[in-house]
Amino acid sequence: MLDQRNNRNAKWNDCLAVWHSVDPEQNRYRFYVLSIEKDLWGNSCLIQRWGRIGKKAREKVTVAADENELKKFAFNIFQQRMWHGYELVYHAAFLHDTLSTPA
Repeated sequence: MLDQRNNRNAKWNDCLAVWHSVDPEQNRYRFYVLSIEKDLWGNSCLIQRWGRIGKKAREKVTVAADENELKKFAFNIFQQRMWHGYELVYHAAFLHDTLSTPA
């Protein structure tokens, strides 16, 4: 589950997708979260957060010219997470169209 204590602004309602990768035998308890947010200048940014469940998340911010470019990038990340064995826990309803037919 997404750790709300360390990442207070990350609510599932604001996220494009949330993945977990849990394997107790390998001591693996990972999460990965994607969201699109606006920066101070109104640019759309893809925020990637990842780490161990229950610990502080690492974060990477990607700024693009338009939101459609970010959605394409998010689709590529979606495929990578699934290929690496992550389980999709949540995805936004509007992302469903993007996932089924990338532009």
